[in-house]
Amino acid sequence: MEGLDLFEARLDKHNRFVYKAVDEELWLYTIGPHDEGLGKK
Repeated sequence: MEGLDLFEARLDKHNRFVYKAVDEELWLYTIGPHDEGLGKK
């Protein structure tokens, strides 16, 4: 996710999540089906 310091990762074949690394923590932003998990719907 260019320019936002956010990263995406796959949970399984259909689900993704978006996160940001802050200090020693991972902040989760969205979790769900591919487009929804990436905040597109």
